[in-house]
Amino acid sequence: MQSSRNWPKTKKIYDALSVLGSEFLRRGLQFERQNLAAITDQDDVKLVAVRRFRDLPEALVAKGLLDSANIGCFLSDENTVRMDWLWSNALGGVRLWVREDDLAESTALLGCDFSNEPEITDSADSQ
Repeated sequence: MQSSRNWPKTKKIYDALSVLGSEFLRRGLQFERQNLAAITDQDDVKLVAVRRFRDLPEALVAKGLLDSANIGCFLSDENTVRMDWLWSNALGGVRLWVREDDLAESTALLGCDFSNEPEITDSADSQ
């Protein structure tokens, strides 16, 4: 049960999310809240910041790589950096978080150097 002291804050958050959801609906956009319960589905799970990124596009690519490998992860401070990228240095960058159990696999995936992969050429160029 919530204490009466926290109720106004909880109500404000609910109201803000409700307004945001209706605005997304009005614009024909999909409103999706990030579900951290999928990552922290255990009682005492430890999360580790596997990387920090100064720029948001790099962080999003790294998150996409881990998502494609079915490794649960999320970014923190990405919305602040998205709104004003100058805050990135003050916040210590955008952090990519994973479970402690997935740290080794995540580090290995993020450490791969794909720059030596053969270039894809157009079939017209090869003739």
